[in-house]
Amino acid sequence: MIRQVRLDWEAARAKKYQIQLSVDGITWRTAATVTDTGASPALRDITITDPVPGRFVKVYAWERIDTRYGYSLWSMSVYGV
Repeated sequence: MIRQVRLDWEAARAKKYQIQLSVDGITWRTAATVTDTGASPALRDITITDPVPGRFVKVYAWERIDTRYGYSLWSMSVYGV
């Protein structure tokens, strides 16, 4: 069960994004939707309020904060039970 995802963004970070989980890599479920205020630091801990099984994790972003050149993560960590 995935309970938390930690994102460490670079300056090119997302303002609006979802954490999506999948067991098979084909069917995806939105586990959390985030609207970031842009405040520093760029380290974000996202708690999955309804923990679900997951083997694959992706970040689906559609709005940027600081740049117009895309998104960039230093790292993504996934925590479970």
